[in-house]
Amino acid sequence: MTRNEAWSSTTLRLYTEHCARALDYAEDGIDHDRDTYAPGIVAHAILQAVGEQTQKVERDLTDAETDEVMRRVVAALVENGREFRGKHEPPTNTNHAATGLEIARDYLAFYPFGFQKGARFEVELVDGNLSAIIDYLWVGYEDGDELAPQTLVIRDYKSSWAAGPGELETLQRKIQALVALAAYPDVDKVRREVVNLRTGAVYADEIWPKEEYDRKRLGEWGADIDAIIRAVPKRGGSGRPATPGARCMGCPYWLTCDEAYPAAMLDEDMPNTLENVAAAYAICKAFVKNADKVLRSATKEQPIETAGSRIGYQAVKRRELADDAARRILDYWTDAGGQPFGLIKSLNLGVRNAENMANALFADKKSREQFLEEVIQEYAARRFGMWRGKL
Repeated sequence: MTRNEAWSSTTLRLYTEHCARALDYAEDGIDHDRDTYAPGIVAHAILQAVGEQTQKVERDLTDAETDEVMRRVVAALVENGREFRGKHEPPTNTNHAATGLEIARDYLAFYPFGFQKGARFEVELVDGNLSAIIDYLWVGYEDGDELAPQTLVIRDYKSSWAAGPGELETLQRKIQALVALAAYPDVDKVRREVVNLRTGAVYADEIWPKEEYDRKRLGEWGADIDAIIRAVPKRGGSGRPATPGARCMGCPYWLTCDEAYPAAMLDEDMPNTLENVAAAYAICKAFVKNADKVLRSATKEQPIETAGSRIGYQAVKRRELADDAARRILDYWTDAGGQPFGLIKSLNLGVRNAENMANALFADKKSREQFLEEVIQEYAARRFGMWRGKL
């Protein structure tokens, strides 16, 4: 199976997180919304170029050399766009380029690339019906000790603030491990790393593919992925089915989908049933969420004029407690003869306040959890909203 025919995690997620019609759009090369991940593309391109330059000169780069590489990469993306998996993508807009540059520059300022002989960057691997791009790949003996286990390091950079330890269990990470092991089947150990470029945090685990437990785990991953692939509908003459609704949230084809807009607008062919109104509500909520991300980035410099309104940022004044407010409140309370318990009651504390107190009172996690278990209780309630259902 060729690179373009193999399933990547990105392609499979179009099905598992959105709908089968999104796969048709991807296969047809339909233009899609790149705003969500455009800054990440810039940051990745910079890290790749910096890493490759360390391999070329076989040493760490100076700050001046790193700045020059970053400048060159950003200029190329803004002027020409990039080639990705054999397809040309349009130039990056300057807002996204600036954000991506800031992410990479801040990360490298605290965590500069150390030269690691033989390291490779943005490596594309294909095994059977799976493909993956690995941001950083290295095979060798740790500390140069050939008596140590031969280690395969696969690292993935994430530009989202929210990236955390859960990233190690995603479909993308599992596919990366499977295709990397297929390419390097003799290694003793695989170290998987996820790096949050915003915080510098590294989340990692180790797989020992020759040990029975991890062999079983890898087999289960492969079986789960095969099940997803088998569940993808075959494309017929009218295309794969679309399921417009909550799953439109985050879909890169939301601006071009030919099924979502008629459903959102309650097209004349659709009766005004409660089911259709609910579906339109879900689609519109998803569209608002998608548009919010686009417009927040696009209006950083100036708002966009629309019919009777302006969309963007405006200067506002907000209120917050003064720096010495806590002391003043306590002074006023005690001067009036108030007791500590009455003060606590008057503050109308919430769960977030209790969590902040736990962090201030206890250094160890167990004590914090015990404290919160004693002071927080659950109660039954209802919340109106929209939730994603299963396919």
